[in-house]
Amino acid sequence: MAATASLKGHRLVLSGRLVGPDLDAVTEIGKQLLDLPERQLTVDLSHAEDTLDIAGIQWLVTIYRSAKNHGKQLSFAGISQPQRDALKISGFESIIDD
Repeated sequence: MAATASLKGHRLVLSGRLVGPDLDAVTEIGKQLLDLPERQLTVDLSHAEDTLDIAGIQWLVTIYRSAKNHGKQLSFAGISQPQRDALKISGFESIIDD
């Protein structure tokens, strides 16, 4: 299933596959999340499939760093063990342990 996103308050809820071309659909809503006035933001992965390729990892790292650059704190909720493992293997586990 292609990635989809919905904005619920200060929470971005992702679902589907977080891989390559499927991420185009969630990028615009990710930008809307960063434009919110709240300082505490959350990306909810509890409805996303376990599949996470390098493009999905890059997307998560990019939104995390963009939030920091906007002076905001971004946390991740609902991370599955396979997603956590993919971030750890790629050297980006720190974004979920911050």
